[in-house]
Amino acid sequence: MITPIQGAYRTHMNKYLWILLVACTVVAQAEDIVTTSGVIYSNVTVKRAEPDNLVLLTSKGVLHIPFTELPQELGTKYGYDPAKAAEYQHVKAAARLQTAADTKRAMERAKAKNTAPAETDDAFPINAFDIRVGSAATTENTTTVSDGWTKTGTDRYWVQQPIVTTTKENKMKFTLKATISNRAEAAHEVVAWFGNASISEQLRPGQSKAITLVADEKTFLRIVCAGHEKAFPLP
Repeated sequence: MITPIQGAYRTHMNKYLWILLVACTVVAQAEDIVTTSGVIYSNVTVKRAEPDNLVLLTSKGVLHIPFTELPQELGTKYGYDPAKAAEYQHVKAAARLQTAADTKRAMERAKAKNTAPAETDDAFPINAFDIRVGSAATTENTTTVSDGWTKTGTDRYWVQQPIVTTTKENKMKFTLKATISNRAEAAHEVVAWFGNASISEQLRPGQSKAITLVADEKTFLRIVCAGHEKAFPLP
């Protein structure tokens, strides 16, 4: 039986996937991208245009640049619509909230059973295998700005001047690597979740793809496809 919350979640996810299929534009031409703040990304390829950002393929990996940080002509070129972008962000936010709630409930059920959740639905079109998880400690800098006073060079006058403080915080990051494959006879848009990280892939019939997700917590691999979902336990 589908609860009202699950029904709303599936509606949000279907709408989210529809927006991705309709609004994402694939481009394969290398170019230079300059933001409104003057940051230059040279010799990059626009992998696709999502409603609220450009997805760039750089020499260092994939980068998402919001249209609000790009010149108006680039927004026009790639079909940026502020109203559609706002709707897209609303759908993504709702999906993240629902996924977080579902993940918490699934983790609680798994903890109670002393096992990771996993479905045995052989009809689910997507399979995941060769799942590996690693961890590494990282250091993140946090900058805070507060009001302060300082003397001039002659020490005769006090002037107000912001005080910038940078602190370092150690955090643990978890990296999941896996291969997902489409065993159906039709193409599918697949969204894979690991903790608070997600990735979207389009899989042709019989196609397999390697994925990598980096999250702040170690959970399990969740695959969402065609309005259904399946959780894959970690090794």
